[in-house]
Amino acid sequence: LMRRALAIQEAVLAPGHLEKAAPLMTLGAAQSRRWKYAEAQSLLDRALAIALAVEGGDGQTPAMVRTALTQLKDRMSVDPAAEPVWLQAVVAAEKDAAAGAFGVAEKLTLLCRHYFLRGKPKAAEPHYRRLVALAEKLGELERGILRATMGVPGGVYVMLQQDQADLAEKLLLGELAMMETVLAAGHQDRLNQLYFTGNVYRMTGQHKKALAMFERQLA
Repeated sequence: LMRRALAIQEAVLAPGHLEKAAPLMTLGAAQSRRWKYAEAQSLLDRALAIALAVEGGDGQTPAMVRTALTQLKDRMSVDPAAEPVWLQAVVAAEKDAAAGAFGVAEKLTLLCRHYFLRGKPKAAEPHYRRLVALAEKLGELERGILRATMGVPGGVYVMLQQDQADLAEKLLLGELAMMETVLAAGHQDRLNQLYFTGNVYRMTGQHKKALAMFERQLA
């Protein structure tokens, strides 16, 4: 039914008409729940482009589409079936001249996050090494955006609020394992990750684990 509605709108409405956004968003959300992630992403991206062009960044419709995109990303983050989509996103960014180093680094961040949340840090290693190399060429602001994309610290706090402490732990320990493999001993990012992981353990009442992290930071 949604496809029929979209076909009618394509025939009748102008390409950027706002009324196209709602069925695109609805179909995108439906495909997300059916594990058709690539199509869901494409549909929601189209809906967002239309909504932004008509209402601007502060409009109600863009906010709704962004919420749907966030829900899609959260569903894809832990689903093994989404792995090819994350990999394809990296390849697409590499082919897109407009994406630049930051665009590729952002997609690599999401791919690594996917592996960490699944408890597969080893699978992330080659991609994480590329991410570190690219991040070294970026500015401080861009590196901060990549940390936020990874989910540290904001996303971790959200997971804790949603009773997803197990996912938060996988994310933190997965990236910590990669930092200890890729970065030099004493690197500030390693020390920061140890401290933050220890603090999360302290907040969740896991004091022995917290102490172990703080002692590793001081070693």
